[in-house]
Amino acid sequence: MDYLNDSMFNNMTYNITSTPLPDAPRFDNVYVSKLCVLGTVFVISFFGNTLVIIQIFRIRGSRSTIQSLILNLAIADLMVSFFNILMDIIWSATVEWLAGNTMCKIMKYLTVFGLHLSTYITVSIALDRCFAILSPMSRSKAPLRVRIMITMAWVLSAIFSIPQAVIFQEQRKMFRQGMFHQCRDSYNALWQKQLYSASSLILLFVIPLIIMVTSYLLILKTIVKTSRQFHGKPISSCRIFSTPLGEMLTALAIQIYSQSHIIHQHEVKMLNNFLGGGSCRMSRSWVIFKTLPSPLKFSSPLLHC
Repeated sequence: MDYLNDSMFNNMTYNITSTPLPDAPRFDNVYVSKLCVLGTVFVISFFGNTLVIIQIFRIRGSRSTIQSLILNLAIADLMVSFFNILMDIIWSATVEWLAGNTMCKIMKYLTVFGLHLSTYITVSIALDRCFAILSPMSRSKAPLRVRIMITMAWVLSAIFSIPQAVIFQEQRKMFRQGMFHQCRDSYNALWQKQLYSASSLILLFVIPLIIMVTSYLLILKTIVKTSRQFHGKPISSCRIFSTPLGEMLTALAIQIYSQSHIIHQHEVKMLNNFLGGGSCRMSRSWVIFKTLPSPLKFSSPLLHC
């Protein structure tokens, strides 16, 4: 009987020693380099975005739409700085996850939330610039439109970050030095990991990229089209200001200029050349100017053509 017990003990000892436990991850030079790089990025990001926020809040009066967008972008970038970069710095210093399962889920949720928010605010800036160029007469609707886009960016970021809190959890693994804790993703099947990776790529990169590229291509198309109208052919003042709005703007420009000047012949020629020259000689704009209400006319201009 003793022989059998000794034989079993020897077999157990052999089985244990034949598959030794691996060493746990430890702090080394790689982590030191990582801390230096991440620390530099965090300092630059923190002070840069903080200065932007302070400068915007120092502006008196109501903020413009682009200032509101930049403010939210700076806040989103600060969230990325704290919940991505700073968390990675602390995690690299400790190597092991020491905050528990609840904080694992919360921090992973905030990590993706900041990335989504920063991306969607950037998309909102592109859309706002696109609307401003393509539809400049609708600028009165811009504040409401920007508030809706900012709200949608926050709401969509909060919704799309929920799977991150479900997938990640604290996991334990035995190493030679003892039990080791890490905050890792957990999937029941390979297709779940592939689905989540594909959806994250689409929501964080593909769709925002398509929207931004489309917006700036429309802006570029509008600028090129406008540029060709002014530079494609010789331009005359009649052609440029043939529309009612253009004629009215010309008349108002003459009125504003003449408030403190008497327009002489050489000044009319110079203004004519600036507006495009040609045979029209600003006649139509001058007629419109003559029809302006008397308070908008200048006192007694001496116009020699």
